[in-house]
Amino acid sequence: MIVCGHYGCGGVERALGSERSALVDHWLQPIVMLYRKHRATFDAMEDPSARAARMCEVNVQMQVRRVAAIPSVENAWSRGQTLHVHGWVYGMHDGLLRDVGPTLSNIADRDALPSIDDCVLANSHKPRPIELAADLFWRP
Repeated sequence: MIVCGHYGCGGVERALGSERSALVDHWLQPIVMLYRKHRATFDAMEDPSARAARMCEVNVQMQVRRVAAIPSVENAWSRGQTLHVHGWVYGMHDGLLRDVGPTLSNIADRDALPSIDDCVLANSHKPRPIELAADLFWRP
């Protein structure tokens, strides 16, 4: 499974702003709340583009954690089924996918993760471009 965000995401940019409307904000609530909780950390980033990019990465990391908690994913892992959950961000400006993690393959991996709050505060993750093998998505 791939959770893939993209740099320049309008939803993330909206979460960093002050404009609100009921329907859109319902979907953005988790990222809005994370931004509010860590506003000082994000706002300390002087470059607005870097701030939005970091927020995109953290959003993907948070969503990977949420996908890994879906009962059907947990059940697959409990049965020993091979299932990997990846966190990627697509750069529309350069066409590259970047691995922002985490990559999870079982419940123990998920449960060993640092909290998303710790990830925000560490702010040390440097995404790396992904080199995709031709057979990554197709295996006869």
